[in-house]
Amino acid sequence: MRRHEVATASAPAAVAIAGNANAPVTTYHIGTLALGQSSVPLTTAAKDPRPVFAAVDVAAFTGREWLSAEVDQFIAGRPHGYVFIEAEAGLGKTAFAAWLVQTRGYLSHFSRYSGGSSVQAALANLSAQLFLRFSMDDQAPGGMLPEWAQNPSGFESLLAVAADQASGQGEPLVLVVDGLDEAETSAGSLPFGLPLLLPDGVYVVATYRTGRAPGRPDAPSITIRIAKDDKRNEQDIHVFLDKAAREDVVAAQLAEAGMDPAVFISLLGRRCGGVWIYLRYVLYELRSGLRRPDEIGDLPADLSDYYAAQISRWRRDPAWDLGLDRLLATLGVAREALSAESLARLTGNVDHPLLRRWCDLIVRPMLTATRANYSKTPTRYEIYHASFREFLNAGNDDLSTSGEPQPDESLALAEELQKATLGAHTRICDAYLAFFGGLQNGLPALAENLEAGGIDDGYPLRHLAHHLCCAGRVHDLHALLAVEHSDASGALVNTWFAAHDFAGSINNYLDDLGMARDESAAATDQDIARGKITSSLGMEIRYILMMASIASYTANISTGLLRQLVHTGMWSSRRGFDHSRRITDPRAQLDALLVIRGEVAAEEHPAILAQA
Repeated sequence: MRRHEVATASAPAAVAIAGNANAPVTTYHIGTLALGQSSVPLTTAAKDPRPVFAAVDVAAFTGREWLSAEVDQFIAGRPHGYVFIEAEAGLGKTAFAAWLVQTRGYLSHFSRYSGGSSVQAALANLSAQLFLRFSMDDQAPGGMLPEWAQNPSGFESLLAVAADQASGQGEPLVLVVDGLDEAETSAGSLPFGLPLLLPDGVYVVATYRTGRAPGRPDAPSITIRIAKDDKRNEQDIHVFLDKAAREDVVAAQLAEAGMDPAVFISLLGRRCGGVWIYLRYVLYELRSGLRRPDEIGDLPADLSDYYAAQISRWRRDPAWDLGLDRLLATLGVAREALSAESLARLTGNVDHPLLRRWCDLIVRPMLTATRANYSKTPTRYEIYHASFREFLNAGNDDLSTSGEPQPDESLALAEELQKATLGAHTRICDAYLAFFGGLQNGLPALAENLEAGGIDDGYPLRHLAHHLCCAGRVHDLHALLAVEHSDASGALVNTWFAAHDFAGSINNYLDDLGMARDESAAATDQDIARGKITSSLGMEIRYILMMASIASYTANISTGLLRQLVHTGMWSSRRGFDHSRRITDPRAQLDALLVIRGEVAAEEHPAILAQA
């Protein structure tokens, strides 16, 4: 096995073994990886829910008095507990959750809008809100979110302290958590790491999709179901449409079409079949002139049929063959909101202004557009509702919401969409690998300029490995993790690690290693089941070693070397701070933090002292 010095502080020694899976292992210890999670300012970790309010148009929220009354009744009648809101896709779970947060000031986590579905992302968000709401500065010195508050046991302890504070103020502590069906789970807890037991005075209102129940807590709980054909849901839709029909734009269109508002309300209410997301789409089309009122009667009565009809409609547009088809597939697989410029590149270099018009006009009813806060920040686009993304991916059991057998035409469309999805994953992989200089060439552009990994705000560093797996290119994933280059000092380093290390995204690099390890483990299990030689076992062990080495190499950088790296500018103070947080030995971490403190400006001291 080749060994490399770490004095350059560019790469851990064992990471460089990626090019030789069959080499003998003699000097590395396989242990439990125990990296410290990044401490972040409370104001950064606590996610602002206002983008959620805008995305779901909470200002137009109507009805649901019966639902809020059941929530209030449970809170009034129990010392603590969970209120689960269960409904099929598109029935307004997120909108109701957002309305609760906006009107009542409840703390919140929205899986789609608040940093993701991981346990750490959710608990960091909720913990930071608790610190800020109850001014627990003694628990978060320097205004930094401590690492212990980002795991289930630490969050549970924090929740107990916050409950005492809320009790002293004579108020219940209510958390609204949206999207349990999208969440990661943690052993001994509910999705997002939520505790099975809750302190007195603490209530969680949580939503999930029908058929994906989150498990049973030990605390009191109730499940409130929203059904499409529930008379209360139908009445809410009637009230909502009555209000929409009075809007100037809609009223003018109805008048021009000679349609009685009462007929409009009754007709659209029947066609949407109780599904609120369907209403959102059609009303957006009416307001923007994409659909006439006299066309409402032609709408299908099923959400998936509506999606199929929309795609058929777009296929008749000349834009379809110019790249609209590729745009839809790319939006369907994208893991984050992307700018029009990024989408143009990832769809195969479609004309940027043309693609922007598609996003703002043709496809806009299906999208969320995150508007720029200032002129230099581009608008970003993503699929608004998970049901449309699932339809585009066409690989799930929810393709037909009617539950009836699908006709040949629908099956053919599903097959076409699956091919388009695979093509989108492949184009994304090819676009980024080409930008980095080509995988077959050893990613020379990335090796020469590690800043290249920051294209599209670092999207490939976070998601390229995922797209490679989805494209069926596991061999390319292994190759990506094996590419090496010589740095300025002549030392051989792992290129993908170096790019992550430069960007400060080591946790994302670990995720990539984890994906590759899981793929290797699956191949090993498959070989064993078939009685074949397990050729992938070496790869599986290799990735375990690589992950373990990241935890161990930090111990090889002395405090003296760390001081010089930061003092001479070879490392930024941020990089030195991040390095210190990854040291697993408490005493060694403290020494490193004190070294960093002596090399940075006074305004950075609070964050360092908080970690210390």
